[in-house]
Amino acid sequence: MASKKESTHVLIEHELTLYQRERSKVWQCAFHIDGRWHRKSTGERDFKKARVSAHNILVEANVKKRLNVAPVTRRFGDIALAVQKKLEKALAEETGKPIYVDYIAMIKNYLIPVLGKFNVNNISKPQLELLDAHRLKRTGKEATRSTLLTQNAALNIIFTEAIENRFMTELDRPVLVAKGKASERRPAFTMDEIQAMMAAFDKWIPLGAKAGNLSNRKLLKYYVVTLLDTGARPGKELLNVKWKQVRHFASSDNVDERYVEIHVDGKTGKRTIIGWADTIKVLNALLKEQGVGMGLEEATESNLQGAVFRMKDGKSPTSFQKLFNNFLEDFNLLIDPQTEQKRVFYSLRHTYATFRLTYDKTPIHTLAEHMGTSVAMIEKHYSHLKVKEAMPQLRGSNTRRLVTATPRINPVYTGKTEEEKQQEIAEANRRGGIKSGVTRRAKAEGKSKSNSLKTR
Repeated sequence: MASKKESTHVLIEHELTLYQRERSKVWQCAFHIDGRWHRKSTGERDFKKARVSAHNILVEANVKKRLNVAPVTRRFGDIALAVQKKLEKALAEETGKPIYVDYIAMIKNYLIPVLGKFNVNNISKPQLELLDAHRLKRTGKEATRSTLLTQNAALNIIFTEAIENRFMTELDRPVLVAKGKASERRPAFTMDEIQAMMAAFDKWIPLGAKAGNLSNRKLLKYYVVTLLDTGARPGKELLNVKWKQVRHFASSDNVDERYVEIHVDGKTGKRTIIGWADTIKVLNALLKEQGVGMGLEEATESNLQGAVFRMKDGKSPTSFQKLFNNFLEDFNLLIDPQTEQKRVFYSLRHTYATFRLTYDKTPIHTLAEHMGTSVAMIEKHYSHLKVKEAMPQLRGSNTRRLVTATPRINPVYTGKTEEEKQQEIAEANRRGGIKSGVTRRAKAEGKSKSNSLKTR
């Protein structure tokens, strides 16, 4: 508690105090409950009325506590902001998870603007529907299930913070669901397109000298090649890698058998990705660009400081996605002709998975482990490749050979001659004529019997 001022009155020792803030005539009360001091306005300017109001506030808080209701409430926005600052601090101290970036964006752009004015213990279905409406208005499209899962995770962190500070109870926590539309798989590149892309880089990079971004263009090529060779997640997972996190293994004179291990801290935590000949070439080129003055094996064994994906000036790559978009657009590779969707860096990760499954027959479990994802996610996004994988079986060489062969045909399946067809038609007509005659006679006999009965 602050030191006592003339405007401060202790109503109950260690439990209830009445005071006024500077430049305010409204009395505030501080009350102690659940081991903590809380503050609330009495809404009164008169001291006597404020004293009564303060006692009532304390009584109400104790009643709520006995009824398992949060004795004190706070606005959602205040708690969300406190959580946001905690997440930002964790990221700054490098103790936070990469997903915290998404949580912070969700809190700042959606949760606080929509839910901030409500008490945290009053968030229920109507407020969550306001959140959905706000997103739809802002983005113009239905949220994917992945987006809703991120939103729910951020909400639960805020609710947990509120419960731990006794601003709400576990019973106040709303049930959160994620029924958004399934996320769409980003379009990949075909093998022809990748080959065209690699050839295009050699034409496009020198043009950067006039544009003043030669270094960025070179770095973009190194980055793209590494993504295609390792299947790493684009963004910080690869761009934040330091030389001390790379290990080179050259147990054989065969270049194709050499590889590097790159220890990354990604969306799903820390893991090791493998890079082969293409990645080794990139790393050697980057060492040369940075003027390190040592080979890859020596550099990776010496715990060399500094980021891998930097040029000589040491600056981080700038406007990388925009630069990649411009490059793809220049060579008619930006739009996938099948889906008409724009390609992004993540398309390279999908290309990696597609090629490993299609051309290298990599087992799904192995691929999922290496890419830092689940088997279910691989099966969900790449089930369309099962038909392509089965091309040798679907080619149907044996079936086609048997169909086109000329074996002895069973006489049962031989076609009828024209003469036989005419004989069948004539026979059918003859039988039809006999049947019609019999029918007419039967009808005549029946009519005769009917008339005879009427006469009687």
